[in-house]
Formats: sequence, structure tokens, C-alpha cells
Amino acid sequence: MMTDWHDSATKLFKENPTLVAEVLRDLMGVPMAQDVKPVPLPQVLSDKPPNDLIPDLAFLAGPARKPSRCFIVELQTKMTKEKRRQWPRYVTTLWARYECPVELLVICPSKAAAHACSDPIFTNLERFVCVPKALFPEEVPAMTRPQEMEDLLNSTYRMPHSPTLRKKFEEGREEEAVTRERKTIFKVLRARNLTPTEEQSQLIESCDSLGTLELWSDRAETATRTDDVFKD
Repeated sequence: MMTDWHDSATKLFKENPTLVAEVLRDLMGVPMAQDVKPVPLPQVLSDKPPNDLIPDLAFLAGPARKPSRCFIVELQTKMTKEKRRQWPRYVTTLWARYECPVELLVICPSKAAAHACSDPIFTNLERFVCVPKALFPEEVPAMTRPQEMEDLLNSTYRMPHSPTLRKKFEEGREEEAVTRERKTIFKVLRARNLTPTEEQSQLIESCDSLGTLELWSDRAETATRTDDVFKD
């Protein structure tokens, strides 16, 4: 059942397409050019059966014939078994259609929901793991002035161009991305029934390089043993 929160959040992203790229890049540390400008896609991702491939929102960046990236936005108050089945299908459908990277952004109103929605989804397709990027409520910069909210709802506000919010985005953004990537590595290893040694766990916890952590995270998705993650 749709809620006021769901409807409001959907309207926010629908009327501010660039917001999806800004959240992923500025709040979640996903590498992305500043000039990425997503445009809305039809919510029905496929015109062939089955026709239940309908995410809350979908966007495309770049030329329609050769886009640079696709985005899926899901508004979730809790994780469900149905969504764990559907999300990998959303991602693979857009990837097959446009042959470009696909980002799955999940907006949650609570920390518990974000935790549940951020777990990697393992499929029976060899080496394919769907990793949703859930936005935790505490990662959203607080609005300190009523005018900021009014501007946002009127669709004239853009996060990156607000000096106050831009400063908040930059402060601690790298640290948040590093912390998130560490957690992702442990989650992926745990889901694959791989247990890092104490030395390997300390290596992950002490690593401050986002690039290195992202590399380890990618390797964890296909590793058959923990040593594969840290190989030179």
C-alpha cells in the first residue's frame, strides 16, 4: 500500500531527476562525473512478458541509444522477499537493454529498513550479486531552514548548488564511503560463507583507501576463498 512518505519521496525524485545521481555521488561516495544528468525512464522496464518489472522510478543518463549509466530508485519502509527477487531482475533488465552500469538506490525512512535493504542479493547466476545502495536516514544532511524544504518541494532546489549542504556533503563524505565499503566487504563474505582471518579483518578495518576497499569488495563477490580478496 502506498503511503504519504512513499508518494512524497517519489514526487521528489521524479521532479528532480538529478537528485538520484547527487545522492549516490555526494552522499554515498559512488564515483560519478559532476555533469551526469539523469532523465526519467518509463516505469515498466520491459514490454515483453513478464510485465511486473515496474520499479518505483528509473532514470537514464546520457544519449538514449548509448547511455553512460542507468538508475533505479526504490522507496522502501521494509525489506520483503518479493523485492529480493525483483531487484536483481530490474538491474539485469536495464543492463541487457542499455549495456551500461546500473545503480540501484534504495531510500529508507528508518535505519532498520536501510540495514535490511543494503544486504547483497545472491542469485543463482554465476558471479552475479545484486548489491543495493541503501541510503541511511542519518546520512541525509539536516535542513536547518524552512525555506530549504519549501524550495525543495517546489522543485527549484538542487542539493549540490546549496553552499550549506555542499559543505555538509563534502565533510565526512570520504569517511562515510570508506565505512560503508568496509561493511559491504564483510556482508558479501558472510553471505558467501567465507570467514576472514583475524589478520584479514584487521586489514579491512584499518584500510582508509576507498579505491582499495572497492577493489576488495568487487573481488569478494566472486572469491572462492578469502585469500582471493587480498591477492596482489
